[in-house]
Amino acid sequence: ISPMFRKLSLIAVQEQHDRDRFASLGIDLTKIHVTGSIKFDPAADRTPAHRPDFSHMLETLAAGKIIVLAASTHDGEEAWIGKAILATGAFYLCVPRHAERRAEVTRDLESIGYQVTLRSQFSPTEQRDNACLVVDSTGELKDWTAHADLVIIGKSFLAEGGQNPAEAIMAQKPLIFGPHMENFEPLASTLVQQQAVSQVMDQAELTQSIVKLLADNKHAQQQIDRATAILHQHHGATERSIALLS
Repeated sequence: ISPMFRKLSLIAVQEQHDRDRFASLGIDLTKIHVTGSIKFDPAADRTPAHRPDFSHMLETLAAGKIIVLAASTHDGEEAWIGKAILATGAFYLCVPRHAERRAEVTRDLESIGYQVTLRSQFSPTEQRDNACLVVDSTGELKDWTAHADLVIIGKSFLAEGGQNPAEAIMAQKPLIFGPHMENFEPLASTLVQQQAVSQVMDQAELTQSIVKLLADNKHAQQQIDRATAILHQHHGATERSIALLS
């Protein structure tokens, strides 16, 4: 395959170890450029923002409680995460990865004691015990993240691969994910190694981490600062990649 590699004129890679890996295949180092990841580039997208309509829904349902967001959850995770949040007394804001699962998600959460309100059917109501808001809409996760006090990354507990943690970091929120973040390496491992995230393995650890992050502001802020510094390494990746192409 070396003749094919010799035809490559440019390779843009995320990190230094990627450069070394491509070079080990016999590619000329002058053709390999470390740009960072476009996917994690804070400069490539707007920062998560507060929205008045979101604030109204949360003020109505959460009634001043701490808000824990489960982002891009997959099959079974909504209730699994919900059980851990119940033990903390926090308000559960759930954004499933697939909005069409709304009926299944509602059923699962009601089975463990939540009173579920769907974002698509929201109407002003008095605060209820164990209220939970399920966001059954598409394209809104970024701004819901801005309203959370803490973010849990879905698809990292009961499925493999994980979901993108960059939006939570950009929103300056403390972050928790499970053991499965394979699709976001090496960022996920770097966050863990530099103590910029809480990685947990089971429900008991998830509950403990939620309680600790919400009770210890200094610890939470230290994690946020470390995560922000790590993500900043990718700042400008989009512009660098475009510059190389032109």
